[in-house]
Amino acid sequence: MAALDPLTELEYAIAELAEVDHRAVTGHERRTRLMRMQRLQHRVDAERLRLVEVVDRSGDALAVGAVNTKAWLHHECHVAKGEAGRDVRAARRLQEFPAWTAAFAAGSVNRGHVDVLVKAATSERIERLAEHEALLLEQAKKLSPDDFARAVSHACEVIDADNGPNETREQIERRHLFLSTSFDGMGVLDGLFDPESTEVLNT
Repeated sequence: MAALDPLTELEYAIAELAEVDHRAVTGHERRTRLMRMQRLQHRVDAERLRLVEVVDRSGDALAVGAVNTKAWLHHECHVAKGEAGRDVRAARRLQEFPAWTAAFAAGSVNRGHVDVLVKAATSERIERLAEHEALLLEQAKKLSPDDFARAVSHACEVIDADNGPNETREQIERRHLFLSTSFDGMGVLDGLFDPESTEVLNT
């Protein structure tokens, strides 16, 4: 008999778990189970993003006629558009943070921590943040996503201050979006976006 693939084994395990009567055990056991399940959910989230990255990099969505991976996730996996975009951005950006990728896979940090890091890791900041990857990871393991977001926000302020009132601020000031109407009533959209906004639109 051929061995089951890991996903099939996981499906069987979840089906068996659904038959468990959690009322039949003590409160301590229920709390322990919930903590274990939460950590397992983080690990499954990490594996899902790892797969999203491979699908995106391999062009699998384009191969079946989708505009991009975000659109495929939205239409085929029924993921909300905003969430699909965040999935693709997180999957791509985590490639710059290998220690974070490993910690996420181990369940040591969760998707909330990852989203905070990814949002902060703009093209202007990513090099500095990558230099302090280990410190950021150490903080994330100790803090809730909300508290970690406050710590990262402070780090971003320091980085932005070191960068000075330079290219980033100038790019933000130059942003614009215009909608004009052609002679036949068609709409013509013209705009200029900063690098971070451009990356969001591209995903």
